[in-house]
Amino acid sequence: MQINVKFHQEKLKKLNIKGNEIHHISNNIHIGCMILREYYDSTGTISEALTKYVGGSQKGYIKGIVFSFTDLIIKKHENKLK
Repeated sequence: MQINVKFHQEKLKKLNIKGNEIHHISNNIHIGCMILREYYDSTGTISEALTKYVGGSQKGYIKGIVFSFTDLIIKKHENKLK
């Protein structure tokens, strides 16, 4: 995930992440998910949250993520039915 440290200092502080620790995979994903959750809560849709996250309307990129997410959900439910 790409985290703009300048805009998310409060999240780093909340998780006690300092300096280059943002580049540790678990820290990076944790903060990225916090950001996406915040954006989802404020917009109400996954595509609008992703649009806000990437800072614009990169529709092809956002559609790709939504399609991949949908595929994962479908596969998860298919596995439960087996």
